[in-house]
Amino acid sequence: MDIEEQYDKIYRFCYLRVRHRETAEDITQETFLRYLEHPQYHSLDKTLQLLYTIAVSYTHLRAHETPEHLVCRLLLEKKKKQTQQLSNSNIT
Repeated sequence: MDIEEQYDKIYRFCYLRVRHRETAEDITQETFLRYLEHPQYHSLDKTLQLLYTIAVSYTHLRAHETPEHLVCRLLLEKKKKQTQQLSNSNIT
């Protein structure tokens, strides 16, 4: 199974759990980033199973997020992007 096929499966799984396209896309991206951060698991034959496990964690966290938590998370993400943009502009 190739990575695109796995990505599509995880996205559909996330979408069915959260019922929101952008949130499902975010969770799918976070799932794959988390997976890629741990190369020691890549040699296992259970890649898809691991991806589902990570996705369940993220969908569970998002499902129990209060509006206040959501606002805080979005503000932190915005600040992180701004910081990255500043550091990238200082490099070039």
